[in-house]
Amino acid sequence: LGNIQPQLQFDVINQIKNPAIVAADSMNLWIDLFPEKVKDLISYVDIFMLNDEEAIQLSGSNDLEKIAKEFLSHGPKIVIIKMGSKGSLVAQKNSINYVSVVQGVDVFDPTGAGDSFAGGLLGYVSINGLSDINKAVAYGSAVASYTVAGFGLESLEKINFEDLKLKADSIDIK
Repeated sequence: LGNIQPQLQFDVINQIKNPAIVAADSMNLWIDLFPEKVKDLISYVDIFMLNDEEAIQLSGSNDLEKIAKEFLSHGPKIVIIKMGSKGSLVAQKNSINYVSVVQGVDVFDPTGAGDSFAGGLLGYVSINGLSDINKAVAYGSAVASYTVAGFGLESLEKINFEDLKLKADSIDIK
C-alpha cells in the first residue's frame, strides 16, 4: 500500500482476497490528519514502514526501539523505521537490527527515496519471501541510493542487477 490516505489503504485491503503479504508506508500528512486511522492500519499489515520523524510523531515517543516494539504489538510481522543517512531499524518479534545505507553516495535529490526503498525491498521480498528481511532492506537501500544520486529517474534508469547486488552486499547489518 503506497502512502495514500489511510481510508484508501483500507479500501485496497478490502478488495484483495487472501493477500500473501500486505506492506504499508505512511507519511506525516496522514499522521497529522488521521492519526487513529494510521494506528488502526498497523494491525492490518505484515510490514509497516515509516521514517523516524513519522514514528516519533505517531507514537509520541523518541525511543525508536520502543516505538518499533509498540507497533509490533499491534500485529505486523515486521516494522521498518527509515532513518535517512543513518539507515533503517528493522524490528521483528524477537529481534531488532540496524541496516546501514550505501556508503559514499553523493545525495543530489532525495525526492522519491522512500518509494524507491519500498520498491527495492518489496521486489526482493517478491522473489525471496520474508526469510531475510534485513537483506530485503539492504536491497531497498541500494535502490534508494540510485534515486538520491540523480534527478528524477535519471540514475534509476541506469540500474543493472550486478551493480545493485554489489551495493546491497556492501551494506552493514547489525
